[in-house]
Amino acid sequence: MPLTDYKPSIPIPPPGQTRAYPEPTSHGKMPFSYPGKGPSTALSGSTAFWIWGDLSTSSKPPLIALHGGPGMPHTYMLPFALIYADYGIPVIMYDQIGSGESTRFKDRVLDADFWTPELFVQELDNLIKHLKLTSFDLLGHSWGGYLASTFALDKQPSGLRKLIICNSPSDLRSMRPGTKKLREKTPQAIQEAIDKCEKADSFESEDGMTAMMYMYTLFGCRVQPWPKEMMDCTAAVAEDNTCYRTMAGTSAMTMDGSMMHVPGPEERLDQITEKTCPGGLMMVTSTYDMAPPETMTAYFTKPKCRVKWAHLPLSSHFTMLEETDDLMEHVGTFLNLV
Repeated sequence: MPLTDYKPSIPIPPPGQTRAYPEPTSHGKMPFSYPGKGPSTALSGSTAFWIWGDLSTSSKPPLIALHGGPGMPHTYMLPFALIYADYGIPVIMYDQIGSGESTRFKDRVLDADFWTPELFVQELDNLIKHLKLTSFDLLGHSWGGYLASTFALDKQPSGLRKLIICNSPSDLRSMRPGTKKLREKTPQAIQEAIDKCEKADSFESEDGMTAMMYMYTLFGCRVQPWPKEMMDCTAAVAEDNTCYRTMAGTSAMTMDGSMMHVPGPEERLDQITEKTCPGGLMMVTSTYDMAPPETMTAYFTKPKCRVKWAHLPLSSHFTMLEETDDLMEHVGTFLNLV
């Protein structure tokens, strides 16, 4: 039968978003230059950012929320603006270089020397300096979790207070066997379509897109229909997949990009100490995630600081769009802990 006739079953769907989130207080762009590994990989551009709250008057450290991808814009992270609405904690989001309203580099597709984790670590450091932040909390989702933990390890920043890692494996290389197991739970026709697209190195065919949507519905975002923030995010990557295609690969289920060939932060997580992260670390997992909870356990066992584990039972990968209120309560409560 046609692939479009296969419909994923979600017996107990997550509640999704139940309320609107506030508009940002301010929006701006900052210059960003990066020397890279030489003239051929040097970068000069700008980073677009959004702020909820007043950084100059708030008595609470701001939360910097890092989106995933890499190469997805911040739009799907907008529910985290509720942290400002509910707890009065300023929130900062930005489009990482190569995505959204920040400078793009479409001519750099598959240039692994240009698109490196070090590039994004330096961009985050540049943002913190540009906004003159002396104390801040850091939250990263998916690739953003890799970025947040790598930033903490590489920079050991004196202003970092608390670290939150959402739906992010401690070593991205562990995602490939994990997603393979998820594929084995789907109908044979779906598996065969994905195998065929992998061999062709493209998911642009109708069957390829149908098979991936089947997978994403079960393990990406289980809210049906997908919320606007999710649709906007996937449309943005479809319009410009330069960074995503290079670092992540052809799809989230194949994970064959440049980042799959380098160690993640797992081997160094014991270097996250009470000095690195004096307020502690919280990890967030979910039952149906394309990055299964077991790929994150090192965040609970290895850091030498206080660690909290929050689990969302009805969500998959985009938890902020699936169990929004519960996730915001977990995050807000953790940030308010003394």
